[in-house]
Amino acid sequence: MFENKKYLQELITIFAEFRNEFKMDKNIRYSFFIMIAFLLGSIAMMYVNLFNILILGGILLNFCIARKEFIANMRSSGLFLKLPLFILLYLGIHTLVLKVLGTGSVKYSYSIFEALLLYFLGIPLYICSVKDILDRMLLKYSLLAFVGGVMCFNLVAFFSLTGAGLFQSPVVAISQLSASRFGGNKEILGDFVFLEPQALYISMAALIVFYFTMVSKLWKQRGICLLLFFILLFFLSLTETKSAFLAFSAGMIIILVYFLKRRTLKYKLGVVGVVVVLAILSFIFVPASLKQRLQLAKTELNDVLNNDFKQGGTIVPRVVLYKTNLSHLNEFGVWGLGVAYSNTVKQWYNDSVSVTNGLTDPHNSFMYFWLVGGIPGLLFVLGLFVLPLWRMFRNKQFSFFVLALWGAMLIVNNTTVLLSLNDSRPLILFFLALLYWKGELFWQLEKKLITQNS
Repeated sequence: MFENKKYLQELITIFAEFRNEFKMDKNIRYSFFIMIAFLLGSIAMMYVNLFNILILGGILLNFCIARKEFIANMRSSGLFLKLPLFILLYLGIHTLVLKVLGTGSVKYSYSIFEALLLYFLGIPLYICSVKDILDRMLLKYSLLAFVGGVMCFNLVAFFSLTGAGLFQSPVVAISQLSASRFGGNKEILGDFVFLEPQALYISMAALIVFYFTMVSKLWKQRGICLLLFFILLFFLSLTETKSAFLAFSAGMIIILVYFLKRRTLKYKLGVVGVVVVLAILSFIFVPASLKQRLQLAKTELNDVLNNDFKQGGTIVPRVVLYKTNLSHLNEFGVWGLGVAYSNTVKQWYNDSVSVTNGLTDPHNSFMYFWLVGGIPGLLFVLGLFVLPLWRMFRNKQFSFFVLALWGAMLIVNNTTVLLSLNDSRPLILFFLALLYWKGELFWQLEKKLITQNS
């Protein structure tokens, strides 16, 4: 009898130790995911190699701590994780065929394979490996951590670029910063950062805090979110990036429409009034440099409508690039140009209208993968964007928050090749993978917060 009690006590002790160890391991994975979200917003644009190492470390950590759950997550990964493997295999065979055909004199862009492995496979693999612990609260904390990272990076960039002039003559310093478009493509903290990815990070963070502003029940939380929203909006205005403005505006309208349709007429009129006042103030106090860019955009649109492609800064060159690419559709439309695409398209642009001289990419992520991989490449990148929405509709868990974030990424990728830039790949693939595997959490979060506020 005494021995049975002793064995029972030992079993209870072992079970308690196992339970505590399990909780500790889960907390480690929780904390690591939140850290990754923060670093995604802060250092991913600058120290891409370090961020990749952390992602690989996260995969290894999840495998070592929860091997059984890791294997189960991989088995239920779905198509999203298979797409990079598919395009890797296709481009590998494509490259071998080019070699056999004797095109060895052509410069090959082998970095495409590196990107597919480290970004297109590595980041989704990490998100997939945490499916078992990703819950509604972890999603909320990681989104806020991402916003915190974006805030930290842009505050550092802001004070680094304005320097002492911000305190001596703040109006002049901010005007100069706006005229330079937040410093343009610049070096920050010892590394180079492209402007358009930076603008995308800001617009995504602004959409997240705008969403939490709309759904927060406590006025204190709503006030903090609103403050962050206006700071991020200020940073976004400094970039003067039209695609990011359009992406943010589209996402904000989607969120507004969803939440306003549940409110009273008085509430709707109040919100619309605030938006109109802010729009008027923005128009009055818009910097001269931004006015010039808007006027240039208007001029370029008129030129495009009149088939005048002789000059332009942003819109005309893009239209010329698209027209040039499509004029060579017979050369890449089915099989693609493969990893030797860059020299070929550069020659196309040099032989085309002079406004495209010196350009080497199509300024469109979908066109880029179509050029490289033909129909398989186009299906690959379309799959990355379509699968999260397909899964959302299939599960009948429609989320306007998901639609806002997804729409913002879709818009910017139609105006530049953000999926081929190391600065922006981590953000896009992190969120697309999150929307694919855990889109229901956005739906649950949306549903819970709406229920609380109704």
